[in-house]
Amino acid sequence: MSIQYDLIALDVDGTLLTDGHVLTPAVRDAVREAASRGAEIVLCTGRGPTNALPVLAELGLSGTMITHNGAATVDADRREVIHQYAISGTELARFREYCLQGGYHFDINTAFDLMIEGITTEAEAMYGRYEVKPVWRD
Repeated sequence: MSIQYDLIALDVDGTLLTDGHVLTPAVRDAVREAASRGAEIVLCTGRGPTNALPVLAELGLSGTMITHNGAATVDADRREVIHQYAISGTELARFREYCLQGGYHFDINTAFDLMIEGITTEAEAMYGRYEVKPVWRD
């Protein structure tokens, strides 16, 4: 008996790619096969779309991506935000102050950017491991 899925959501960071951020031929072939049978492939990532767009292109697919652990949904073809959870400026300011007082690294994501106002050596190493390039903002 054959099972047909209408939609398959794949976690770029944990399911689709290896720990070395590589898309294996077996996984690539399986995803392409599912897409050729009509399944909509949705990529999910805890990071931003710039990390997942090359994977989508390597698969030869296009469509919707759920990014930032569900905080934003992006149309990969048009590179437009379909939906994004908003944080009020007041709440953001409170969280920023909490991080500053505790000596915690602070950054903020929009649908397409990760913004920082300062960076430590440790934070720079962390971003490097995830191939993330934050944007500096005052």
